[in-house]
Amino acid sequence: MINAMPTPPPLAKDKGRIYFYRLAKVWGAALYPKIRLNGEAIGKPISGRVFFEDVDPGTYEITIKTEVLRKRVITISAGQTQYIRILVGLGWLIGRFRLEFVAPEIAKTEMQELMLARD
Repeated sequence: MINAMPTPPPLAKDKGRIYFYRLAKVWGAALYPKIRLNGEAIGKPISGRVFFEDVDPGTYEITIKTEVLRKRVITISAGQTQYIRILVGLGWLIGRFRLEFVAPEIAKTEMQELMLARD
């Protein structure tokens, strides 16, 4: 275990929270392109780390790009929390990232061994 993730601050009643996490893996560890939310850089998917973004309720486009641009759309309500696992796979020149929605019970278990980080 790297370090138990500390308890994040409480979520404001009028906000939603999106967690982004990447399991600690050796493959692709040196790659960490920016994750963007509606075009704005919000963090980097560092191996073994988790970060979150509190947002107003609404629909958001999440993007990450190395060789290819990956997009996911998420709709979040006030008081809702969603979890996105960032995966890296093989590419032609460098790794290709994927954004995967994860059920809360799985994400919470996986995130227990990650470090909470912010850019």
